Amino acid sequence: MRVLVLTDSDITSDNGYRVRVLSEVAELVKNGVQVVLLCFLYVHQLILGAKGAVAFVRQLRTIGCEVCLVAVFPNFKKHSLLELTTAYKAYWLIRILSKYRADLIHSHGNTAAYLAAMKSPSHRLPTVLDMHGASPEETKFSSPDMIERAERIEAGALNGSDAVISVSDSLRRYWQNKHSGARPKSLIVPCAVDTSLFAFNQAHRDELRSKWRIGSGDPLFVYSGADQGYQQIDRIAHVFGRVLVYLPLSRILFLVPSRNRVSVERTLQKSGVPSSSYLIKSVHHNQVPAFLSAADLGFLLRQDLKLNHVASPTKFAEYLACGVPVIASPYVDSVRDAITSACIGHLFKEDNPNCLKELVHFTMDVMAHRDEWIKKCETYAMLNLSWDKFGPALVGLYSSLTVKSSN
Repeated sequence: MRVLVLTDSDITSDNGYRVRVLSEVAELVKNGVQVVLLCFLYVHQLILGAKGAVAFVRQLRTIGCEVCLVAVFPNFKKHSLLELTTAYKAYWLIRILSKYRADLIHSHGNTAAYLAAMKSPSHRLPTVLDMHGASPEETKFSSPDMIERAERIEAGALNGSDAVISVSDSLRRYWQNKHSGARPKSLIVPCAVDTSLFAFNQAHRDELRSKWRIGSGDPLFVYSGADQGYQQIDRIAHVFGRVLVYLPLSRILFLVPSRNRVSVERTLQKSGVPSSSYLIKSVHHNQVPAFLSAADLGFLLRQDLKLNHVASPTKFAEYLACGVPVIASPYVDSVRDAITSACIGHLFKEDNPNCLKELVHFTMDVMAHRDEWIKKCETYAMLNLSWDKFGPALVGLYSSLTVKSSN
């Protein structure tokens, strides 16, 4: 089976979108699927992120995936230029499909799926929408003037796809309730993790903590990700500053892209966190497991917004796979439900007057029983958030769609 994976978001940054695409392609290849990836990138993304684009292509080709990068000029958000851009992308989509003779299109995100559903050849192939989140809800914050278009694209993507992969059960309910007329097949695949790469490593833990002069009983908190507003780094800094009052030997590690280091440090200084209490590092994604192994508790704080409720944060799986219990606000449904049912972290409820005291007690319990928490978190990730579990499910979905289309 040959699958065309279609992306049209920025893959030059080591973000959750890129990690999901890479991880999913690797799992498909491992399960015997021939994968061709067609990636549309705006010219400025290619120029500014040339190094990241080269690394992305190299990683994909190393695992046996064909890659086609197509440069697209900015559309400036004007209707006429948007339509011209869509026509240009459709031309390349049809050309690549003809060249590689794909059996199915797997689109990452609504705009890619909209393109696949509306602009594919007359002998239309089965199309799969890999839905990462509630796109119109995200558009409200990034480009309020584009909400109407985001709503139209979401409807077109859902109604034109033969199957929808949702990253959470809440996301599945979101689109099923909102677009009740859409009847695609449904599969839930969370933002999972490669558990052969992400795993606790005692040697790395000992080496890094010794290098940073962190005692075995001193808590090391961690945040891994970028500095987008919804990631609430300012809130994390504030909460950690309050924890320091009770646990003054605590430290916090920020694993962020190099471009975010200055802004993160400014946020920490503004919150009054002393420089001796934090570390800011930028490492390649393959090095993240070593740094997470050195940590004891991971932060994942979000606001009470629809886009967060339906999300499946990549860092949640990565923290757990490396033995790190998660401190999360109760506004990401899949994270909240996992912590509640499996006791793999702590729900930080700021409307609770005792929230800080409870967090301190949780931290002390984790440090007192560190080995037990490592095992519990690793086991949960292995059973519920490993790509090994979802690869066969994806291939099964593909087979059901291609068999139906050939009949």
